[in-house]
Amino acid sequence: MAEPTQFSFDLKEVTAVLIKAQGVHEGTWSVALEFVFTAGVFGVAPTESKPGALFQVNKFQLVRHPEGSEAPPFAVDAGKVNPAPAESKTTRA
Repeated sequence: MAEPTQFSFDLKEVTAVLIKAQGVHEGTWSVALEFVFTAGVFGVAPTESKPGALFQVNKFQLVRHPEGSEAPPFAVDAGKVNPAPAESKTTRA
């Protein structure tokens, strides 16, 4: 059987992984991307240069949505995907 060479994740899956990685246990969160845009003159040769634009994905972000606000369809409830650990009930003598 062939070894996989690629895995794909939808936005909810990425958000859930980031929530778990950051130890978040409450709130509604979604993933966002920070882009960097720049403009310049680009070309394979100086005589073929033309104005153009370039953008890069700079960062992934985890964004919390205020309670009661409308969140995007790919938002995730942290309490469902990463519930807080139950407090142990130990008695001290």
